[in-house]
Amino acid sequence: MNLWHSLLDNEPADPARRECDYKLLELTICVCAMANLWAWADPISRNPVIAMPLGLARYVDVSFMLSAPAAYANAGLASALLLLGLARKLRPAYLLALVLFHLQYVARFSLGKSGHGANVVGFGLLALGLAELAFQDRASQRRAGRGLLLLLLGLSYALAAACKLIATGVRWIDGENLWLWIAEKSVDNVSSFGADRLNVFQRLILEQRALATFVLSVGLLSELAGLLIWFPRPRLHVLLALLAMHLGIMLAMDISFFSNMAILGCLALSPLRQQLLVLGSSKLGRRRWQAPGSMKG
Repeated sequence: MNLWHSLLDNEPADPARRECDYKLLELTICVCAMANLWAWADPISRNPVIAMPLGLARYVDVSFMLSAPAAYANAGLASALLLLGLARKLRPAYLLALVLFHLQYVARFSLGKSGHGANVVGFGLLALGLAELAFQDRASQRRAGRGLLLLLLGLSYALAAACKLIATGVRWIDGENLWLWIAEKSVDNVSSFGADRLNVFQRLILEQRALATFVLSVGLLSELAGLLIWFPRPRLHVLLALLAMHLGIMLAMDISFFSNMAILGCLALSPLRQQLLVLGSSKLGRRRWQAPGSMKG
C-alpha cells in the first residue's frame, strides 16, 4: 500500500498544472506511437517472410501484414484510435491502439533483430488505456496512468541492468566493451557513408579506457536505480540520470532512444518544476530574512 501511495503521489500541487502535464504526457506517447507506426510501414511491406515470430506472431499468423496496404492501413487505423483517445471520445481507444501497435511491431521486427526503443511507448499506451477503463473521474485516471507508467518503467530499467549482470557479471562495465561496440558501429558508418564518422565524445572514450569504464558504470547504476522512480523523493534524480544515460548512449553509440527520452522528460517535468519552486521560495525567504538587518546597517 505504501508503494502504491508513493506511485500515486505524482501530480503537481498546482491544480491548473495537473491536466496540462498529463495531456502533455498523453500527447508525447501518442506522437511517439504514430511516428513508429508510420516509420515501420514501409520496411514491413518489404519484409519477405516472418522469419522470427515475436509476441503475438508466435500464436497468430501475421504474414498478411507483409503487404503495403495492410501495413499502412494498420498504421492509419491505430493513429485514428490514438486521436480518439486524446479527444476522450472512446474509452478503450488506447488499448485497441496498443494491440495494433504491437501487431505493427511484430511485423516490422520479424527478421530476427528487434528494437527496444518502442517498448516504453507500449508501456505508455498500456498505462493510459488501463487508467481510462478502470476509473471514471479524470483525477484518478491521471494518477493511475502516470503511476502505472512509473511502475513499469522502474521495473524495466532494473531488469535491463539485471540482465546485463547475469550475462557478463561486473565485467560488463569494462571500458573495452564500449570500445568494441563503438568499433562495430563504425563499421555500419563506413558501409553507409563511406567513411568513419566518430564524434568528439567517441574519440575521448577510445583514447581513455578509464573514461569508457566510467561511462558504462554510470549507465549501469542509473538502470539499477530505476526502481527508485517509484518513490517521490528520489524520482527526479533517477529520471534525470536515465535521461543522461540515454544521451550518453546516443553520443557514444549513435543509438537514439528518442521515445524514451521524450517520455522520461515529461515525467520529470512536474517534480522538476516543484523542485525549482521550492528552491525559489527558499531563496526568497532568505532575502526577506536578511532585509531588516541590511536596513539597520
